[in-house]
Amino acid sequence: MNRILTIAMTCLMVCVLAACGGKNGSVSKSDSPSDVVKKALTCAVDKDYKGMVKYFDKTADATEQELEEAGAVLELLYGLAGGVSSFEILGEEIDESGMEAEVKVKITDEKGASRTDDADLVKTDQGWRLTMD
Repeated sequence: MNRILTIAMTCLMVCVLAACGGKNGSVSKSDSPSDVVKKALTCAVDKDYKGMVKYFDKTADATEQELEEAGAVLELLYGLAGGVSSFEILGEEIDESGMEAEVKVKITDEKGASRTDDADLVKTDQGWRLTMD
């Protein structure tokens, strides 16, 4: 059960980080990888899973229904994992090509348990986006 929960949380983390739009609902080309992860996780804290989806790669052309469905999946996954009450960005690394990045983050769930995870991002024409790697 713990392994399934860990896998589900990892998938959820990736989805959340990539799709969330934060308070303003958008990602700027000038946002750093850490900025994107912060906005996505802020959506998770606020339980705005549909907004979180907007931070993921290949969601720019998604329909409203697809965003709703992806948000519902994220809500389910985060619910199974205990939600997100807070997070802390621990660091970021951008690869030599400047096209991929990894952001280390500490996430605390609603029960007070913490875990460290990595969010993978890719640089697109629209800026940095979360990936499902």
